[in-house]
Parts: sequence; structure tokens; C-alpha cells
Amino acid sequence: MVDEMVKAESERTLFGVSVYCAAKSLRPVSKVIQRFIGSSVKRMLAGCGKKSKFMGFAKDRRLPQLSHVEVLKKNFVENKAEILFCVGKEQTFVATTTAVHNPFEFQKRDMNKPVQRKIFAMPPRLARIMINLATCTEGKVLLDPFCGVGTILQEVLLAKAKAVGVDINRWCVEASSRNLEWLKDEYSLENAEYRILQGDVHRLSQKIGLEQVDCVATEPDLGPALRQVPTTSYATRIVGKLEPLYRGLLEEAYKVLRRDGRLVLVSPYIKTRSGKPVTMGIEEKAVEIGFEQVFPFKRGFFVEDTVATEKLMAMASFVDAEERHKVGREIHVFQK
Repeated sequence: MVDEMVKAESERTLFGVSVYCAAKSLRPVSKVIQRFIGSSVKRMLAGCGKKSKFMGFAKDRRLPQLSHVEVLKKNFVENKAEILFCVGKEQTFVATTTAVHNPFEFQKRDMNKPVQRKIFAMPPRLARIMINLATCTEGKVLLDPFCGVGTILQEVLLAKAKAVGVDINRWCVEASSRNLEWLKDEYSLENAEYRILQGDVHRLSQKIGLEQVDCVATEPDLGPALRQVPTTSYATRIVGKLEPLYRGLLEEAYKVLRRDGRLVLVSPYIKTRSGKPVTMGIEEKAVEIGFEQVFPFKRGFFVEDTVATEKLMAMASFVDAEERHKVGREIHVFQK
């Protein structure tokens, strides 16, 4: 790590140290650990003839850990200049940061694309989560049968996968095409492969063919835009009207997916005046068609077993909803 910092072209190297401790008992001394590592690295750089500056933290910061925004602004990824000191229960790891979540790029893809649809638009952040859950990796083919203005398809192309979009609305087909052309130019994606088709989800397999795609990720109609929190009975009627659409999607997605392909699907999560949300409960329908439920959170993701760990592992779906939203998104993962 120090060797990489020595190679930096700047006369004075700026670096940071973030300390993560699995054991709660070590967290109160994590700032001491951080200062010790920072001082040690400075001495090593000085021994190599390199001037350096160690990035500190505000006194009110509870733990000595850099935020992703700080890492981005200080160019620590490019310079391999954030040192991670991770103290586990049995092992300690020292590493450098190679990538971070970039909120500025997500904002650019959300706000700068040429065609917008603000009321119903999915944020690129959530689109990226969905294609990750769909295990959409380089070379795979992902289908979005309700592609809208192409938010999910944009993230597919950035993952170096192939994108297929379908929408019944001609305006959406044209909007997606324009937005993907903009993305290709903006990110220099010369080899990006995609196609956008107009079509009805109930005849998806006729349009796409049987077992032609590796993944499906999509957000169908979530119902009307609500000005007020609805009653339980009204929310139930909304969900009831949408059920045939979702049933048709499940049946057709099963047909177009290859064996072991994944479907990541958003369904409405409607808040009500009673305080109890109304949801669609599509798991039973999906299993009836032949899908298996996927539980996204695995034991290996967690450093320790707690009550929260067990609850997360038991979740077959999760909800994305802000306090101000009347209708949230319930996200499901199924596998053929």
C-alpha cells in the first residue's frame, strides 16, 4: 500500500485511515488505533523520501471512518490512499479502498438524462440494487418489461450486460431509446448492446421468445398517485385491480427466463390510515407458477449472529419507502 502511495505524482501525498472493529469492546479505542496507523504510515513514507499529510477527523465524529463522499472528493480511490484497518474476532485485515458508491454519478444519471418522468421515476440507486439482486453481470441479458424511461436499462449497460426493454407505451419506448443513447455518449459505452420494443406484458414470450434472457428486473404499475393516505378498503381495491397485471407478468417472466434465471420485482406497499400497510402478497402466486423465493441476506454477510441478523435472513422481500411517500416499493427476488 505504501509503495502505491510513493508512486503518486504529487509532491505531498494525502491519505486517510478508517478503522472498523467487529468487537464492541475495541470501538472506544479505535481512534487511538487510527492515529497509530496514520503516524506509522507517515514515517514509512518519509523513509521513502515522500512528504505526506494524514487526514484527520472532526472531534465529534464517533468512529474514525471516512465517508464515501470524503473518499471521492479527496481522490483516495484513484490514489489508493484510504487504508482500511478491519479488526475481526479472529483475524485482522489491512486493505485499500478500490471503489465506493458515487452519489454524484447517480444524481447525474437521474437529473441529466434527456427525458424525465418525475412522478413515476425509479431512482438509479434502486435500479442498481435491483440488477445486483438479479445477479446481472457482464455478458448476461436482462429484460425490463415495464422499461418506462429506461432507468433500470441504464444501470444494466453500465454493468456491461445486455439490455432488453419492453413497454406498451410508444412514448416510453422512444424515451428509453433517447436516454440510452445519451448514456452511451456520456459514459463512452461504444460496445453497449440493447434493444427497446413496444409490447404488452401478457404477450411477452411471443415478443422475446422462450428462455431467452438471464434476468428480469422491473417495476410494473404501482397504482394511482395518491394525494392522501388511503383507507384500508381503498388500498385493497387498488391492489385488487393490479393483481391480473402482476399475475400475467409472473407467468410470462417464467417463460422468457432461462433455467436458474432471476426475477426481481417491485410491487406496491400502500400505507393506510389504520397504520397497517396493504401489500400484494405475490409470493404464493410466484411459487404456484414455478418460481422459488430467494432470501437475499445470507449468514456469511454478517460479522456476528444477532437477533437482527436472524430477522434479516428471514426476509424474503424488503421495502423501499420514505416517510413522505404514500406508496412504497416492496422488492421481491425469485428464481426459476
